[in-house]
Amino acid sequence: LEVLTEPRRGAWIYSVCKSKIFWAATCSSLLWISMAILVFLPIHKHVDIPRGPTIPIIGDWGRQGMPSQRAVALALSMFCEQKEGGCPYIISTGDNFYNNGVFSTADPLWQSSFENIYASPSLQGKWFPVLGNHDHHKARWSHQIEYTKVSKRWHFPSRFYSQVLDFNSATVQILFLDTSPFIESYLKPSAMPTLRELGTKDQLGWLEEQLQSSHRYNRTIVIGHHPIYSAGSHGDADDLKPQLLPLLIRYNATVYVSGHDHSLQYLKSEEPLAGGSSTFHQFVSGAGSSVRPFAKSFHRKSVFYGGGSGFMTVTFEDDRLLIRFYNTDADVIYETEISGQT
Repeated sequence: LEVLTEPRRGAWIYSVCKSKIFWAATCSSLLWISMAILVFLPIHKHVDIPRGPTIPIIGDWGRQGMPSQRAVALALSMFCEQKEGGCPYIISTGDNFYNNGVFSTADPLWQSSFENIYASPSLQGKWFPVLGNHDHHKARWSHQIEYTKVSKRWHFPSRFYSQVLDFNSATVQILFLDTSPFIESYLKPSAMPTLRELGTKDQLGWLEEQLQSSHRYNRTIVIGHHPIYSAGSHGDADDLKPQLLPLLIRYNATVYVSGHDHSLQYLKSEEPLAGGSSTFHQFVSGAGSSVRPFAKSFHRKSVFYGGGSGFMTVTFEDDRLLIRFYNTDADVIYETEISGQT
């Protein structure tokens, strides 16, 4: 099925408007209205869907429905509608509400940036979010925790938490982190006043405790907002490297997914480990709304950089992970496999 482009969608109105100067203003308005309606109407097309249990991951999305956010939401809904069994789980990598988080559980942004945007029946599964730096700005991050009691699908029990998911092919441990307290530049009182009081000691202790028991599961995936490695405009989060990375490598938690940089990325590195090295996989899914189309500079660990809006999926298939990036047409723009237990 052909997906019509924007100019063709409004062509019939344009052909009328160009010959009726008197009605130019009215026709111009009609043109924009028709564009808006057609952009947000469901478009049915075949989506390339993986077979195994799959979790979509979307980040940096909360912009009150700006067109790129709606476009990603539409593509995600098409994916979930066609996925056998739907999407019972969706992960958010943070920056859920721009620019300054939410100020209560009744903040209008809950409707304009979340409920009304991801309203498709196929997107009503459980959402597992983390906090981004914008969620820490002026508002209290705790309101996003409290919304768990309001919403049937928003599952956010704590700033950092663990979720174990049982699939037929695997039992998966997913660890959700709050990475903003690790970023030194955020700790200035004028930047994010509550971060300094949160600290990182308790979170690191909790993370190591969780990783020590990760051998019980087929897979362990770690989710945080800030990328340890990134070819995007923000670059590497150097403050995470000495504190977080050694812990992940030590316990073989070598798949880390983040947002923050507004792009879709895959970076791979060989990290030192006693007696040898370990392959570390960094994925960035921060293209849920606005994007930064071009990489900041060459990054020697970069495998893929996508500068358009979209989302990521993780599929659990026997002894491998299948990772895919989708654009706003719900087309696969990149995929890779990670074999072995991680």
